[in-house]
Amino acid sequence: MKKFLSAILFFAAVLASAAGLQVSVDRDTVPENEVFYFTMEFEGSIDGPISLPELSGGDWLTNIRRNGVSILNGKRVNTLSVGIRGTAPGTLVIPAFKVKIDGREEQTQKIEVKVVPLSEMQVDDRAGGSATRLSDAVFGELTLPDKRQTYYVGEAIPMRVTVLALSELQPRLNRLPELTGTSDLVSRSYQWPDGRTSNFAEPDIRQTVQNGKRFIRFDFDTVMRPLKPGKIEPKASLTLSVALPDEQRSRPSFGFGFGFPFSDVEYTTYKVETSSPGAIEIKSLPPAPKDAVNLGLLGRWTLTGGFDRKEAKAGEALSFFLELKGSGTIETLSAPKLAFENMRVFPPEVQKDKPGEIRISYAVVPLKAGEFSKTMKFATFDPATGSYAVHELDLRLPVAPNDLPMTPGYSTGEAAPLSGEAAPAAADPVQSAQHLHRTSPGKTVPLPLIRHALPPAAAIVLLAAIAALVIELAARRKHRMQNDPEFRRVRLLKKEVPKLIARLKNTRSEEEFLQLLSVSVHPLLAEALRLPPGATPSEITAKIEDPALKAFLESVQAAEFMPAAARHKLFSKENVELLSAGLRKYAALFLLFVLAVFPAGAAEKPGAFEQGGAAFAAGDYPAAIRHYREALNDRAPSPHILYNLGEAAYRLGDLPLAKGYFERAHRLAPLDPVITEDLRQVNTALKLPEYDGGAVGRYRDALRPDWYLMIAATALAVLAVAGAVRRKLPPLLTRTALLCAAAVFVLASTAMYFQMHTTYRPERAVVLGSSLELRSLPAASSGSVVAVVSGGSDARILDRNGDFVRIGVNGQDGWVPAEKVMPIF
Repeated sequence: MKKFLSAILFFAAVLASAAGLQVSVDRDTVPENEVFYFTMEFEGSIDGPISLPELSGGDWLTNIRRNGVSILNGKRVNTLSVGIRGTAPGTLVIPAFKVKIDGREEQTQKIEVKVVPLSEMQVDDRAGGSATRLSDAVFGELTLPDKRQTYYVGEAIPMRVTVLALSELQPRLNRLPELTGTSDLVSRSYQWPDGRTSNFAEPDIRQTVQNGKRFIRFDFDTVMRPLKPGKIEPKASLTLSVALPDEQRSRPSFGFGFGFPFSDVEYTTYKVETSSPGAIEIKSLPPAPKDAVNLGLLGRWTLTGGFDRKEAKAGEALSFFLELKGSGTIETLSAPKLAFENMRVFPPEVQKDKPGEIRISYAVVPLKAGEFSKTMKFATFDPATGSYAVHELDLRLPVAPNDLPMTPGYSTGEAAPLSGEAAPAAADPVQSAQHLHRTSPGKTVPLPLIRHALPPAAAIVLLAAIAALVIELAARRKHRMQNDPEFRRVRLLKKEVPKLIARLKNTRSEEEFLQLLSVSVHPLLAEALRLPPGATPSEITAKIEDPALKAFLESVQAAEFMPAAARHKLFSKENVELLSAGLRKYAALFLLFVLAVFPAGAAEKPGAFEQGGAAFAAGDYPAAIRHYREALNDRAPSPHILYNLGEAAYRLGDLPLAKGYFERAHRLAPLDPVITEDLRQVNTALKLPEYDGGAVGRYRDALRPDWYLMIAATALAVLAVAGAVRRKLPPLLTRTALLCAAAVFVLASTAMYFQMHTTYRPERAVVLGSSLELRSLPAASSGSVVAVVSGGSDARILDRNGDFVRIGVNGQDGWVPAEKVMPIF
């Protein structure tokens, strides 16, 4: 009893001594390495600095302070909060220490705070009504969808990282998963819709219910390829931000006596370590068959191939191809270099346009006439059987002699001999160098060269213009046939009506006449009456205005129900003439209607630009780009259409494509502030340096080169006029006009010259896609990778070779596919 009374008296003394100073912490249990706050409440003001005691298992964060003022029972109470971080699990003791307040010395109370690992924090499950540890509320696993534990070197290993978090924790993704134990594996790259490249496909995020609890599920898929044999045990980790239940509250005040103007949730970073799928054994590939060419492919594949023609001529190029279809790892493909007897085989080109399809093409030039025969074997490895599948091709190709002589270069360093002739012996280069006397006067070359070359050049241009006009008219007619249904009807009626009338007049039997009516006459009348395809005979008859023809067609509809004698009366010369006249009449009426309503072949559909605007407004940006491209005239582009293309590409997330279109629009409309600002924003988003041509360059590029050309021409005209009238003007005015005109001419010409060699040079281009490999050779698979450049980079086209161009970017140059760069002009 005495001990109990002593304890009460002790606590009363402590409370009485600390009546002017109260201390507290915002939580009694905190995660390890997470900040919590130690708060002092007092009346008055603190004298001098506070001497904070040392903490065992924790650190004071004096740079994190909070001051506040509140009114309690009519008294002004000040608060001071200081941050603390618990650095080790256990009990963190904040010892009592002395504080001077308004000249009197007060002592705080000792406080104990429990510090636990973050994974051991208790989380209240609102749905289940029970508490659970954070490690049981947020967890994950690394799985192998193929359910295999044995793979081969180079074979694709699909992996999936799955993380589940309680919905109450409001999980947010901080960063993509990180894999460990995969140092001997290489990951596949995935292109995200926003243009980013990642080693994981875009995550699938959805809600799921497990054990009666609602979770947010994150699924990340990737594919790895092992580089060497052995055993691997991959693991994954994922960093999330979660809102613990006691942190889902409004932020406290920050020194002004009021809190944040909006409610927010404090998130805690939590790293999830996933479980491992177990050890995976990586086996070495067995040796490939010696008599087969190893393609390096793993999986189940079928192979077909051969030459693209059944016959060839010596010296004329043809193609040899290998086509593979199936499933498996295509990254390990090794396109072989082939050698055929008496043929020159060029390096291969590889196409992987469709999933599960590979085409390897070789350009081949026969060097000798004869029968080419060869049996080839190609090997692919099937992991399911653990052995190679051998694909055999039996090649046969007759090579005919060529009447034309073969040029040097088809064989390795030597010219092929002429067909049927022996190769001439090589002459001594010293003896062959002889100075011969020319006995013929030869053809004369008229001078001046330009004047005498002008008439034939003009004739060539005129003939080319006529040919271009004919080609243009033919193309327009073809385009109208494809896109203008009314024009097609006109052509059909003009061509088919006379033929059908002739067939009607040559009909010899009742059955043939009735069949011709249903098969040919009814569809042609439907076209002439502008009825939709598939119109019934009743619909056609209802549109006929001629009473006699209408009565005849109604009788034809009831022909199958008539007696044979009555049906035979339908097939008469008078009815054939009546039907022929009706065809002529309604076909002619239709042609007049077309000429009146569609005088110039106007399209019924709205214009491509209007269609692009409608698609843009509906949010269908791929369709908007397609329609705007149709409306764009590449020879005379509109800055407005280019700007719309850039906007549509920007909203799709294709920033390099948007930069290309904005660059084009900006070069054509340099004074448009909207285009200039959007181009600047795209460059900023791509982390590209802004163009800095200095003050001179910025003022120079304010106008286009053609504008400078017109200014220079105007200045030259002023020079000529001022020089011609100089005798009638005051000398000072004449000299001023001449000097100003000369200065303007020089400045405009100089600006135009430097623009055409810098910002407006024709070889300027923009790199498309998220990244681009520069190769040493103009081929998709041969040659080495020189460098990798980021999408949106400024490039300079240096050379062209078929479908490839050589570009220079940031001091590097290499070959890329032509469609991977966008020329500015």
